[in-house]
Amino acid sequence: MKYTYEDLLRKLSLHGYEVKGSKNLIYKYSQRNKKKEVAGQIYSNKCGLTFYAGNVYPFEPKSYSIKDIFGVNAEYLAPKITPKNKAKVVKFTFDNYIETTQKRSQFTTFLKHFSREKLGTELNTNLYDLRGVKHHYLNDSTLFPYFDYNGNFIGAKIIGYNTNTGGRIKGKQGWFHSHKGILNDLGINETIEKDEIGFFGEHLLSGNSKPVVIVEGEKTAVMLSLIYKNIIFLATGGLTFLRNKNWYHLRNRAVYLFPDNNAKEWFEIAKERNWFASKIIEERGTNNEDIVDYLLNSEKERGKTLDLLNEELFRIETNDLFYENELKLSFKTKEKPNFQKYYGLFKQDCGLTYYKQYSTGNHFRGKNFLLWKDKFIVLTANTNFNERRLENGTWRELDADEFIKKLKRAYLIVKYLNQHKNILPIFREAIIELSFKSNHSFNVDYVMNVLVPIWNEDERNERVIKLIVKGEELNPNLIKIRNWKFSSDKRVETKAEFQKLLNADKKLFKTNYHLSKLLPLLKEERFIEHREIDLHRKESSPFIWSLVNRYNLEVLGCKTLKRYNDKIEVSKLLKEWLNEGDSKKLCRNLHTTYITNIIYCVKNCTVSKLPSKTLIAETLGINRRTVIEYFNFKPKKDALKNFINEVESMVDNQQGFNIIKVKNRLIIDSVKPKEVKDVFMLPKDVFNDVKDDFNDVKEVFNESISKLLNEDVRGLRYTGTS
Repeated sequence: MKYTYEDLLRKLSLHGYEVKGSKNLIYKYSQRNKKKEVAGQIYSNKCGLTFYAGNVYPFEPKSYSIKDIFGVNAEYLAPKITPKNKAKVVKFTFDNYIETTQKRSQFTTFLKHFSREKLGTELNTNLYDLRGVKHHYLNDSTLFPYFDYNGNFIGAKIIGYNTNTGGRIKGKQGWFHSHKGILNDLGINETIEKDEIGFFGEHLLSGNSKPVVIVEGEKTAVMLSLIYKNIIFLATGGLTFLRNKNWYHLRNRAVYLFPDNNAKEWFEIAKERNWFASKIIEERGTNNEDIVDYLLNSEKERGKTLDLLNEELFRIETNDLFYENELKLSFKTKEKPNFQKYYGLFKQDCGLTYYKQYSTGNHFRGKNFLLWKDKFIVLTANTNFNERRLENGTWRELDADEFIKKLKRAYLIVKYLNQHKNILPIFREAIIELSFKSNHSFNVDYVMNVLVPIWNEDERNERVIKLIVKGEELNPNLIKIRNWKFSSDKRVETKAEFQKLLNADKKLFKTNYHLSKLLPLLKEERFIEHREIDLHRKESSPFIWSLVNRYNLEVLGCKTLKRYNDKIEVSKLLKEWLNEGDSKKLCRNLHTTYITNIIYCVKNCTVSKLPSKTLIAETLGINRRTVIEYFNFKPKKDALKNFINEVESMVDNQQGFNIIKVKNRLIIDSVKPKEVKDVFMLPKDVFNDVKDDFNDVKEVFNESISKLLNEDVRGLRYTGTS
């Protein structure tokens, strides 16, 4: 048996129960209290219910499943839900707006009367492109079009007005994107989703630097624009809409708020953004009044209020309104800080020089940094304005004093580095961007009108920078001393990540430095001490330390400098011994600290016997084991040449090292082989010819060697060491 939710309701109603509300509460009339009381509730999934009242006959105060009510074979049949059609997104154009509307509208008719009677002039402008509805529904109602900053049409609000009073007609309102007559004209039958809109009048901001006044209603903005032509009037379209608007295009403007009465949030926003907010209507007006109410009715005391409003607007138009916030920095850390952990003041395309280093000599190119051997002075106007500092175990944001020091440093350095440019417009733009995108809000006008003149008047600032550049004075508040420059395009979010990359490149730099000092020493074919390549501890670079040890052992056969010096003495003694005989009869090839077992003799020469190892040790006063090592050691073929090639390859391959961290210390783990980009490949037929020639040469060579070994060479004898 299948049942529906309606079947359950009927079952309950048969026993005097009624289900009400979105929570599906079950009510029953109480004889004792003479009213309906809650007796239970149906589950939200409608697959059962529970009773919790005492008298719920024929049920009991407990939970019931559907099977308990309708039987064991009961099955819930969920209602079919018809999915709603998704709203379609349509980008309307200004041409669509013109084609589907008319010039005449109720509000423009009123404006003509207002302009003629109140302003004494004929209405001859339509700054905001107001138009009227030409269809039966909302006929002649006014369309207030919304454009983006670039002048692209977004949509339009429709409002009906009384042509005589300018008052709004209740119930007559709508939107361009949902008006059926307009959509029919455009051949659209679907439901259209409203596009996100900005400020009403936002397109008027482009191409000028006029002061900006923000009001709530579109009607207010239009009427005030007829009176104050040197002010851009914007409207939010609603009391609570200001917070959610995009303020980006207001970042370089003088902004003034004229809120309606009882608009407390506007004053909070003005304080946060360091904007002026008029208090006249809030203090002198009644609930929900705005400026237009005083323009249309200025009798008695209302006339005084209008005079005060006009005075403020006139002073804004003439750039003569200085408000309290302009005299303060109003520095504040934002409640919701920016996710960026680093924010610098200047960007690469800002048009100013904001970085200069006074380095000398060649640099080493790491993976992310350029590094120099010696430190140098750096003038940089960029510093982290989102910096957080650790104090007593807790992180804190910059305070006002620290923030001003950073700004001052940035301004003085960029001024010094751009002495023949007017930096003020770009600097203002940069700090406006800073106020929007950093973790802090502050009064831009205070910085430009109060702090910058103070910094300019103090001649000591520029003099100090000149002395710093000459190296005659150090001021950590203005300069940095370092031996690196960040050269990567990689985006680094945190200071820890930046330091990690820097440390890795410093390790590469030191490794390359040690190898560069090691290379010429290898060619001297002598024992090398670690201190000769400025390596004093094994922990500093275990890789280079072991490389030097390996050279001393594999090429020279010496672990220590003492053992090397003792073997040099052995070599000297043997040379003296051999030179006592007839040099024409016996020559022995003594190379560095070891002696080869091949004796080159002149034909029919006699053979001299070398002194014993014991005699050599006693004569020189050294350990006999050292003498034995001297005679027994033979380096591998081309050992020195291979070592030199290996080190040369590592010097050239500056970034070819794997770096790992062991016990909080960066060490070289291995060397990456150099990538071979161009591989020379012989054609197959040429390769086969070369292969055949090589086999022929190899056969002739083997035959010659065989003859040589079997031939009795007179005058050539081998002697072993004693």
